[in-house]
Amino acid sequence: MDTINSLSVSWELLLGLAGAIVLLGNMFKTVGGWLAPAKKLTETVAEHEKKLANDDKRLNQQDSDNQMMLKCLFVLINHDIDGNGIDKLKSTREELQAYITNR
Repeated sequence: MDTINSLSVSWELLLGLAGAIVLLGNMFKTVGGWLAPAKKLTETVAEHEKKLANDDKRLNQQDSDNQMMLKCLFVLINHDIDGNGIDKLKSTREELQAYITNR
């Protein structure tokens, strides 16, 4: 009878441990499922920050390019109106050349 009780207790202990392992596995799976969207959101936000920084840099460069083009157009219009300002055209040409090469 002691042997049967001993086997019964051992079997119950084995089943209890197996149940605990399954319970812990399911718990970790559930917690991992809860944390996955937060991790994905963090990665998405980091990617968007990188793209925004790149776009900001590109837009600032375009603004600078537009300023240079407007300055050149202004000098050309002044030259066309009064026929003078060749020195201004030359200096603006040098400035534009320096701007393009340093870009």
